[in-house]
Amino acid sequence: MQSHIDPGLLHPDDLAFLQGCFDEIIEREALQRGSESARDVASALVMAYQRGVREREALMRLASGNIELWATQPSVSRPSIGVIR
Repeated sequence: MQSHIDPGLLHPDDLAFLQGCFDEIIEREALQRGSESARDVASALVMAYQRGVREREALMRLASGNIELWATQPSVSRPSIGVIR
């Protein structure tokens, strides 16, 4: 019997990796934790990772680029990630 594992499922190692990326971007961009921009970064990181982007620099470029995109084009919808409880 073959088990099916959700490719979007994040494991502790994945979360630690993404947290490191997030922390570096927050510091570099001088963003406040909990701000809308910080939430945008977190969402972008998770979404890119779940879509298969695994290279740290690529993830950080994508997430950082989204900060500028959302700041200059408010009509672009921000991603949202759900929380499973």
